[in-house]
Amino acid sequence: MYCRVCEFKLKFVKDIKGEKTGELIQLQKCSNCGSYFSRIDSMDQNIDELPENQIDGYLNSERDVKKRINTLFAMLDGELSSRKCKKYLDIGCGVGWSLTVATEHGYESHGVEPEIMATKFASSKLEINVVNSYFSSDLFEREYFDLIVMDQVLEHLPNPQHVLTDAFKLLKPDGVFFLGVPPVDWSRKATSMSLNLSTDTVNKIRKNTHLKRLVSLIDKYDIFISPEGHINYFTVKGIKELAKECDAIVVRELHNNIYRAIYFPYINITTGSFILKKKLSNLS
Repeated sequence: MYCRVCEFKLKFVKDIKGEKTGELIQLQKCSNCGSYFSRIDSMDQNIDELPENQIDGYLNSERDVKKRINTLFAMLDGELSSRKCKKYLDIGCGVGWSLTVATEHGYESHGVEPEIMATKFASSKLEINVVNSYFSSDLFEREYFDLIVMDQVLEHLPNPQHVLTDAFKLLKPDGVFFLGVPPVDWSRKATSMSLNLSTDTVNKIRKNTHLKRLVSLIDKYDIFISPEGHINYFTVKGIKELAKECDAIVVRELHNNIYRAIYFPYINITTGSFILKKKLSNLS
């Protein structure tokens, strides 16, 4: 079995109880980039049917999404604000909250979302342009967008390198790509009950009614709690490897708290939110 990022061999870490089926799911770790993977036998995106009726999470995320995207625009203000006819794409945009923010900032905004009900909400309620489909660069013109956002998407995909490389085809040579994933670093691994304890022990703790509040808090920050839905867990090195294959580099990280984004690298903690750009050598 090989890493979905750098194709180095994976080594078995442990079995983790699946969040949907309850079955034991193998967790594997890359010997090179240190990223983790589950359901490694799944290598192709199933596009036979588009998902339906998973809209509640998107609807409830309005405040968080808008805050995050406004933070992104504030960071990029001096870089992109002066451009004319700016074009924005959100891949996996949900109901389209980020597109409403981008439009307010003067962008021609587009989104791609496979969930049917979310797309209908975007069209009928928010009156924004969202394509109901799994992502493919064939949906748009090459090198069309100044800013592309792919936030909390790549961790779900069995072919992350292919999708990211395909998405970069749509980015202008001097454009910006924002990539957000659930972050993996020493702090998240240290606080993961799913990673550090046996399945039996985790089950016993969760069944203990006296620990209900504590378990709720731990689960909130347990990055390995959903091995069936989140099948990729990228380290910073893993993200840099993905960027390299796109002829791009990681320029910096984003955080709603600007000071955390500054000092996190010094203690080897990642925000999981990355600003990527095509290499300068490709712009000449």
